[in-house]
Amino acid sequence: MRKLVLLCALSVFAMTSVCAQDTAKKQTNPPKKAKATQTTPTPPVPKPSPEMQKLTKLFNGRWNVTGKIQDEMWAKGGDEGSGVEVAKSGPGGFTSISDAKMTFKKIGPMIGHGVVWYDESKKAFQGIWCDNGGPTCMPSGEGKWDGDKLVFLGEMPMGPQTIPVRQTYSNFTENSFEWAMEAGDGKGNWKPEMSLKYQRAVEAKKAAKN
Repeated sequence: MRKLVLLCALSVFAMTSVCAQDTAKKQTNPPKKAKATQTTPTPPVPKPSPEMQKLTKLFNGRWNVTGKIQDEMWAKGGDEGSGVEVAKSGPGGFTSISDAKMTFKKIGPMIGHGVVWYDESKKAFQGIWCDNGGPTCMPSGEGKWDGDKLVFLGEMPMGPQTIPVRQTYSNFTENSFEWAMEAGDGKGNWKPEMSLKYQRAVEAKKAAKN
């Protein structure tokens, strides 16, 4: 009986010692905490400026285009033509991209591609135009709103010299607008070069049915 009591006492002592050692180890070497995952904040997605949003709202769409060339240097007696232009927003909505195909009675087909964007540093629209009329593209100059008209002032090569050019977008409605290009003499005088009228294609179809 004494031996049994002694064995039980030794067993309890042994278990107590093991538990004490285990507790000591835990206190000496506390469990490592998981490292907090550091996440890099995602930068906000840039959005088109209010100026660009206004422009694309006016320009985007498929347009039936009719127009005249007034400068006889392009066509003797002037010229008339018609065609289609499609304008859409570029990547991110930061540009307006247009593709035009027109046919004039005298000078024949005119195929063009243009891009317009807003330059915050200049507080003005910028643009470039390329067509089958020459091997180089023409900058549109700087475009700013003048009341309800959008006016671009730039330059254009004309023979051996460069002349001032003014392009004006006007008479905006939900389904139409007009465009005119004028050449300047550098003294404040302007001569009509070309003019176009845009009618939204969907509305033109409705009118034809009626």
